[in-house]
Amino acid sequence: MTRRPAWSRDDQPSRPHLAPTLRAARGERVRINVTNRLGEASTLHWHGMRLPARMDGGPHQMIEPGATWTPQWTVDQPAASLWYHPHPHGATARHVYRGLAGMFVIDDEAESRLDLPRRYGVDDLPIIVQDRKFHDDGTLDTSVSLFQSEGIVGDTVLVNGTPGPYFDVTTRTVRLRLVNGSNTRPYTFVFDDDREFAVIGTDGGLLPTPVPVRSLPLSPGERAEIVVTFRPGERVRLRSAPTDTEIWSVTNSGDAAHNFHIHDVQFQILDVDGRAPPPHQRGWKDTVWVPRNQTVRLIMRFSHHTDTAVPYMYHCHLLRHEDEGMMGQFLVVPPGTSTDPADYSTRTGGHH
Repeated sequence: MTRRPAWSRDDQPSRPHLAPTLRAARGERVRINVTNRLGEASTLHWHGMRLPARMDGGPHQMIEPGATWTPQWTVDQPAASLWYHPHPHGATARHVYRGLAGMFVIDDEAESRLDLPRRYGVDDLPIIVQDRKFHDDGTLDTSVSLFQSEGIVGDTVLVNGTPGPYFDVTTRTVRLRLVNGSNTRPYTFVFDDDREFAVIGTDGGLLPTPVPVRSLPLSPGERAEIVVTFRPGERVRLRSAPTDTEIWSVTNSGDAAHNFHIHDVQFQILDVDGRAPPPHQRGWKDTVWVPRNQTVRLIMRFSHHTDTAVPYMYHCHLLRHEDEGMMGQFLVVPPGTSTDPADYSTRTGGHH
């Protein structure tokens, strides 16, 4: 296991896992010096930007260690929330996971004439969401396998490079520029009180008219701009809806091996005691062997089949162990309803 710091384009220690926001206006000539101080070659791609191919930062524009690449172009597109990240062939996932990503905001005159929040850091906020895995001492865990069938999934969600962030709102309306900067994980953004908000823009810029919604799904690389209204003194959380992917850690603390089976869903094995599963164990499964004194991490997505009374089961599938009560239960409830088990009375169908 190797412990390494994050890679970053921002030398400020308070933001080691996120690069700075760049901003330019339509019609402006942009010239950026990109110096590679890493120990390996990489690139810098301007995701969503219209520009000449030689300035795009794809796999053809590799920057060797110690070299400087200076792309320059004239911004020629409407106001939008873009982002930038590496794009080296065969290594993009690892480089982005290590922290090389940031937002690039484009402004234009048409957007400036609209009645929208636009004071950056006050009522116009970047919200870059990424998942990572860290060691107990806070260093980035780079031993997580990047070779799952869908890609890496961390167990800590960062917003703007920070775990568990908060923001003191000082205005009634706030504009949030959402970026799903994760390698693999999709999110469905909702507010915890199920309040309505307006989607005003997507990847390429502003929508013709705001669209009122209560939830907003974004897959990796997607962006959206939303405007939400707040009231003085209230505390509100922006979160991912509970129907999203979940990660379960199944720990066998006993002296004998067991296996774990879950009803309703299929899962993928993320790791076994921190080690990537063997190739034949990387497909979709519903049963897994759990050796004694080991932990298996599983990623799974729950289905649309919901019921507030009748539970699904998870249990050891060594049948005598199951019959002796090595079994638990869980409910899949509709979005927006309580997830507190105390609010439900379930039927077990027996004594376990």
